[in-house]
Amino acid sequence: MSGLAIHFVAVCFSNGADLAVWRVEMDDKQRRRLTAVLTTLITIGHVAAFAIDEERHCSWPQLVDGIVGRVGEFVIDACTASSAPEMPMPAFVMPIWPFDHEIGEAPASTAQFLGLDLEVTAIPSSDEELGVSLPGRGGRWLIHARPMF
Repeated sequence: MSGLAIHFVAVCFSNGADLAVWRVEMDDKQRRRLTAVLTTLITIGHVAAFAIDEERHCSWPQLVDGIVGRVGEFVIDACTASSAPEMPMPAFVMPIWPFDHEIGEAPASTAQFLGLDLEVTAIPSSDEELGVSLPGRGGRWLIHARPMF
């Protein structure tokens, strides 16, 4: 039996496309049990996808290079410019789905996050108080996620 190791566990729940990430210390047996539970939750429709990865250590230059590789050097330069206005810290952080195409007649988006390949769709809500607003679309929408592949 292997010793304890730090893992990141990312889970995308089907209803609402909510994404949760935990940093967990667990051994191989606990990882196998968690994988079995999450796989069952996919089978019964509560979870769209999940990823469990062992924590990797990286240096400051590796982190900066990774961020620059994702957003581009120009954007980083703009963010770090001395003339950039100070921005207030966000009250909360959430994934933003662009809904840049349609599947059938439903707005759709694809997302890759911590090894999760997701397809996110929106359907109109019949309740004015249930759901979220989508930019450029009237009414309220219910958001659902499922694996892309």
